[in-house]
Amino acid sequence: MDAALNNGARHVRISVSREHTTSRKVEAKLQAMKISLGAKAASERADRLLFEATFPATGG
Repeated sequence: MDAALNNGARHVRISVSREHTTSRKVEAKLQAMKISLGAKAASERADRLLFEATFPATGG
């Protein structure tokens, strides 16, 4: 909003991403501490949120 109101931006895109990897080494350490996360093998996960907005041209 600030980009549109103060800087005249007409199109704004914000991308937020997260990647998470659990290795077998980590799992073995957790098991040694008697902690279980329910995973039995290495796993990967990636999440992405994309926010996009288009604003009309101002009459100024």
